Amino acid sequence: MQRLLSLWALAVLGCCAVLGACRKEKLEDGAEKVEVPATYRLNTILFVNDTLGFIAGGERYSEAGLLTTRDGGNSWMATSFPEAGKAIYGMTMSPWNHLYLVGYDAKVLTSKDMGVNWRLEQSGVWKQFMNVCFADQEHGYVTGGGGFREGFIAELDADGKTGEVHWFNFELNDICSTGPQTGYACGYGTVIKTTDGWQNWAFQDIRGDFFKDIHFLDANTGYVFGYQGSIFKTDNGGEKWQRLRNGGNLTQKKMHFQAACFLTRDEAYAVGEDGLVVHTTNGWYDLKVIKPFTSQHLRNVAYHNGYVYVVGDAGTVYRFKR
Repeated sequence: MQRLLSLWALAVLGCCAVLGACRKEKLEDGAEKVEVPATYRLNTILFVNDTLGFIAGGERYSEAGLLTTRDGGNSWMATSFPEAGKAIYGMTMSPWNHLYLVGYDAKVLTSKDMGVNWRLEQSGVWKQFMNVCFADQEHGYVTGGGGFREGFIAELDADGKTGEVHWFNFELNDICSTGPQTGYACGYGTVIKTTDGWQNWAFQDIRGDFFKDIHFLDANTGYVFGYQGSIFKTDNGGEKWQRLRNGGNLTQKKMHFQAACFLTRDEAYAVGEDGLVVHTTNGWYDLKVIKPFTSQHLRNVAYHNGYVYVVGDAGTVYRFKR
C-alpha cells in the first residue's frame, strides 16, 4: 500500500509559540527542557544539516508521530501519519539524501524531498521494525523482531519496499554499514557481521547483554552498547572485541543504555533509562555520569550546532551545551 502524504497538509501549522514549542526551561545544571507539541514516546532523532532535523516516535499500537525543526532545533512542528498509526522506532538518511522512518507492524515512511512529503509503504513482513541503514544508494537494511527469540534483517530498496528477509532466533535492534559489502547488527545476546554483500552473517565474539546500539567510526573502529550497561570496542573490524564496561558487575552503578552518539573519535554521550546521561572524552575507557535533569527514560541522543539533544518518553526533549 502506498500513499503520498503531504507534510504540510498534515502538520500542525499553528505558531510554535501558541503550541508552546518554542519555550525552553533553563535548569540549574545548564540543561534546557525543550517544549515540543508531543506527549508520546520519542525514539529517535536526526539532524541532516544546520537547520533541518527530525524527532520520531509515537504510541506503539495507535500513533506515528514526527517532529520537524527548520531553524536548527529552536522550534519544532508536529506531523501525524494516521494511515501508519503505529510508533516509529528508527530513522536514517540514504547517500542520496532520501529519508526513511521505520516502525511497528513493518511501517516504512519515505521522503525524497527532505521531509516535505512522505510516502507510506506497508511491508508484508508484519513485524516490528527497529532500525534502518543504507549500504549504498539503492540497498537498505532493516532490523527487527520481538520476544527476544525472533529477529530478522530485511532488505529495503530506495522506494522503501522490502525484499529478501533473513531470519534469526534472536531479536535484533540496531544495524550499521561500513561499506557496500560489510555491515553489523546487534540484539539479544549477540552481534553479527556480514562481509559478502549482506547475504550471510557470522557471530562476533560478544555475549552477555541485550545489545541496543552499535556504531562504527570507520571500517575498523566500532562500539556496541548493551541494555545491562556493557560497552565493547573493536579496533580491527570485529576480529577482536574489548570489553570496556561490564554490565554484569554488581559493584558498579547499574546503567540501562539505549543509545549513544559520537562527537569525535574520543568524545561521546550515551543515554538510557531513568534519565541516564553519560559522557566520555577518551573513547569509553572512562565515563562520567551527568547529574540527572529528568527521571524519564531517554531513548536517543544527537549532537548538533554545539548542543547535545536527548529525547525520550512522554515527549521529553532536553538539550545542553557540549
